[in-house]
Amino acid sequence: SAETDNAKNYQSRHERSQITLTLAKDAIDFISKLLVRDPDERMFAEDALKHDFIVKNFEKDDQKLRGRNK
Repeated sequence: SAETDNAKNYQSRHERSQITLTLAKDAIDFISKLLVRDPDERMFAEDALKHDFIVKNFEKDDQKLRGRNK
C-alpha cells in the first residue's frame, strides 16, 4: 500500500541521515585531532589509522587493495 511505501521511505531516509550524522561526527573528531597545533598533543599516524573514522570507512577497502597486491 502507499502507506507502507511511505513508511519504508521514511525509515530509509532516517537511517541514511543517522549514518551521515555518525560519519560527520567521526570525521570532525578525526580532523580536529589531526589539526592540533602542538605536535606533542596531536594524534600520531599510528593512532590515526586506528581511529573509528578510518576503521569504519576504509579498512575493508585497504584489505581489498592488499589482497590485490599479493
